[in-house]
Amino acid sequence: MKYRVMLVEDEQIIREGIEAFVNWDSLGFEIVASLSDGREALQYLENNTVDLIISDIEMTFVSGIALAKYIFEKKGILEGTLGTIDMFIENYRILIGILCIIIAFLHFLFPRVLFL
Repeated sequence: MKYRVMLVEDEQIIREGIEAFVNWDSLGFEIVASLSDGREALQYLENNTVDLIISDIEMTFVSGIALAKYIFEKKGILEGTLGTIDMFIENYRILIGILCIIIAFLHFLFPRVLFL
């Protein structure tokens, strides 16, 4: 039995990338719906069930937060972790900022050494 996955992401290139770069089949998952907005996800969930929802938070019509709220209130279930690609990018920016500070400090201590 494969776990049924619904992917909800308004940016098509990201949605297609998530579908293409993960070998879902080898992990025991099957993408049963690839949707561009939370509104489409709500319509899909009226008549279908899924085991896993991967959703963006910020979307045009219905946000990922509103989608999670609907699932909790109407379906009575919500297990998992809420997170976004935006959160990942923000954490990545913080990490890059820290690395730049460290490199600048090392360059200050050792001005004749080239840090790449």
